Amino acid sequence: MDQKGRFRLPSSFLVEGDLTNFVITNSLYKGEKCLDLYTEAQWLTVEAKMAELPPFETHVQAFQRFYISSSQSLSKDNQDRLLIPTQLREFAGLDSEIVAIGMGHKIELWNEVSWQKIFVDIATNYDDILKAVSHLQQEKKS
Repeated sequence: MDQKGRFRLPSSFLVEGDLTNFVITNSLYKGEKCLDLYTEAQWLTVEAKMAELPPFETHVQAFQRFYISSSQSLSKDNQDRLLIPTQLREFAGLDSEIVAIGMGHKIELWNEVSWQKIFVDIATNYDDILKAVSHLQQEKKS
């Protein structure tokens, strides 16, 4: 990320076509802060799924207040950069060295130190994680 807070989109993320508009929001994983970056189309899918949840459930409201209300629309410039809003950069502790993690339908942006903590934890517990994911796949088939 440059000094102005601009992040160059990975070229692999741009293979879907002429992508111009994105949505970014704050996120957490195991207490570590990061940002989630979606294409505008993927974000609309997330919002549609949230709209299906019971609106008066306090956990749904809390999630919407944290995740949905913090979202901001972004447009890439002609050099495939996005200007990450200051409040979101500060939330995730992003500086010049950030890690972009492809997560299928989104990209996570991490402070390098936070990502290393998460990655080490995942690697340390990978066998248990693999068993749990395998179990979920079997349940889905049933």
